[in-house]
Amino acid sequence: MNKKKQTFPLFCLLQLTYWACFAAFNAYFVALMLDTGMTSTRISLIQAFYLLAAFAGSFIWGSLSDKMRTNRKTFLLQLVGSVVFGLLIYTLRNIALAVAVLYPVFGFCLVPVASNLDSWIIKSFPQDPDYYGVTRGVSALGYGILCLIAGQLVSKVGYFIMPVGLAIFGVLSIVIALVQPDSPTAGISLKERFSVKDVGVLLKNRGYMMLLVMLLLTGLTFVPLSYMKLLFYQSVGGDAAWVGYEALVGCGVQFPFFLAAGKMKRVSRELRMLVAIGSMIFMLIFFFTARTPGLILAGSVFYFIGYSILLPTYREKGQTLIEGRLMTTAQSLLDAVFGSLAGMSGLFYAGYVIDSFGTHTLVIFSMITFVIPLLMVIFEFIKARRKA
Repeated sequence: MNKKKQTFPLFCLLQLTYWACFAAFNAYFVALMLDTGMTSTRISLIQAFYLLAAFAGSFIWGSLSDKMRTNRKTFLLQLVGSVVFGLLIYTLRNIALAVAVLYPVFGFCLVPVASNLDSWIIKSFPQDPDYYGVTRGVSALGYGILCLIAGQLVSKVGYFIMPVGLAIFGVLSIVIALVQPDSPTAGISLKERFSVKDVGVLLKNRGYMMLLVMLLLTGLTFVPLSYMKLLFYQSVGGDAAWVGYEALVGCGVQFPFFLAAGKMKRVSRELRMLVAIGSMIFMLIFFFTARTPGLILAGSVFYFIGYSILLPTYREKGQTLIEGRLMTTAQSLLDAVFGSLAGMSGLFYAGYVIDSFGTHTLVIFSMITFVIPLLMVIFEFIKARRKA
């Protein structure tokens, strides 16, 4: 109990400071690039390679964590790299080629931290799922508040707030991680060592593969919309400040769901998946019919609700399908497929579609893609009901 009292608040702070790095820098990257005169097509391609690097990073960092039996050491390496490359990006922001090279490396370091940190928490409290949910709830609420503050500062003071915020919160994350105990498997010498061949174990698991496919297509539906969100707001008369408003409202909505993540385990995973996916449908409807920034915000709220149910649910399902020494790799791959691989694939065409045909056409693409994961979740729900 004493250990929990000591480590739990630090994990909350780690989640908060890590997501504060996103709030300070990533949330306004598109606005920064548009300010330099970069086109939507070029921004979209840079972000696609950013997510490709993040996808590779999720696998590499997750595998390294499992091989070294540590989460803290890899966390520290990731944060140091994120701060260094983030500062370089801002310094060289007017050189398109430099940004195109540095931003993917930045994503390789920063994005996989989320699954690494989540795995660290899950390993530290394997019998207490509420602890993980609370830490994510705290980070979600903090992210929303900090994103709103960063948006106001960017609008009133300038974009230099981005590297300043990244550096401050990145250093805070590093300091906290240095005093936080490593995951329970750290330093344990096991006869069975991790190897690249172990990836085959994951891919041969039918349930795990079905989960990967569902997350891939769901991410392909929504991640490109999220990364190009500023353009949707601008198309109906909004500006960068709306990104901050959305972050605050959306994360405020997610907060109670993350807090209740442990209690929601009383509801079947199949029903939770169905509710999550069903909520996300409304984002597509609102985005397609929106004529004001408020409707874009309303659609995003439904997505945040769905995501706050989907994330702990697929975390839980992944944990039951793949246990033991491959957990970090398995969780990292789920995140990589949902957020990075799917987003990368969608962003290769998202910017071009918006520049050439408008935001509505991109929403139509997303609606078509979403049919398959929706049917998969419905099928799994019906199958579970029949067994019950």
